[in-house]
Amino acid sequence: MKHKKLFIIIGVVIFIVGISIYSKDKNTHQNNLPKVDEDCLKYFQENCEYEEIITYAQHDINNDKEDDLVVIYKKDAKHNQMVAVVKNKDKMYLTKPILAPREDAVITFKDIDKKDEMEVMISGSKNGNLGYAIYRLQDDKFIDLFGEDMEACC
Repeated sequence: MKHKKLFIIIGVVIFIVGISIYSKDKNTHQNNLPKVDEDCLKYFQENCEYEEIITYAQHDINNDKEDDLVVIYKKDAKHNQMVAVVKNKDKMYLTKPILAPREDAVITFKDIDKKDEMEVMISGSKNGNLGYAIYRLQDDKFIDLFGEDMEACC
C-alpha cells in the first residue's frame, strides 16, 4: 500500500514538472516575438483562422502615419500564410491572405521605389529551397512586385 501511494505521488510530481516545463517553453516562444501594437495583434487573433503565429513585424505600409502589422502564421499542417492588419484612421481590416514561407520566415520593410507605400519583403525556405518576394499594399491587398523561388518555399 505504501509503495502504491509513493508511485502515485511521484507520478503527480512528474506530471506537474512536465506541465511547468511545457508552459515555460511555450511562453519563451511567444516572448521571442517582438512587441507590437496590442490592438492590431488582438484584431488579428479575433479575425483570422490560424494554428500558430510564426512571426510578425510592424511598420506603416500604407503611408497613413500609423503602424500596420504584417503577420506570417501557420494556416494548417501544409501551408503558412501572410496577412496585414491595416490601421486606417479609426478602423482596422485584414488583407487577403497570401502564401508565406514554411521555414525561416523573415519580414522586412524597405521603401524601394521612393513612392508612398512601403514595400514588404518576405524571405524564407522549405526543405532547403530558399525564396523571397517583395510586395506592396494596393487596394487592400498585397501585390507581388518581384519574387524569386517563392513557390518552392511556400
